[in-house]
Amino acid sequence: MHTELFAGSSLSRRTLTMRWLMAQLLFPRWLALALVFSACTMGENKAIEWYHYSPTVLNQAETDGRPVILNFHADWCSPCLKLDEFTFSDERVIESTKSFLMMKVDITDYESADAQNIREQFGVTGVPEIIFLNRAGNEVQGTRVIGYLGAEKFLRLLKSVNSIFQKVP
Repeated sequence: MHTELFAGSSLSRRTLTMRWLMAQLLFPRWLALALVFSACTMGENKAIEWYHYSPTVLNQAETDGRPVILNFHADWCSPCLKLDEFTFSDERVIESTKSFLMMKVDITDYESADAQNIREQFGVTGVPEIIFLNRAGNEVQGTRVIGYLGAEKFLRLLKSVNSIFQKVP
């Protein structure tokens, strides 16, 4: 019986055989449950609609009086990936950011002339870096995020940003 898969193990042959049998019995049930669950959640498709950085789109947001969240990121940046996986995929964050134009600024080629120009324009020192722009296109002072921020802390920051927006006509 497929105990050669466990060769060199300190477990007894009987224990290994029992584990193998359990795996054979449980795996198909687990797979069936996973397929049912994924079929049930496939239609939800809840995600943030990200725009790629474009000065034209940014200017249009200002013209429309829409606040903006700029997310400076890079493909090689593990905290950036963590933001996407844990913070920006959180349903509460997705719902709370719907009034913002969400824009990703890809500076993967960090030393390129384009990346340097955009970093200088916004005063970006690294990735990830998140900048909140008000309806007039100006940075909301004291709200810049440098590094990873979990969903709970990000939601508190959003609440603070929104309260600033309500104070300003």
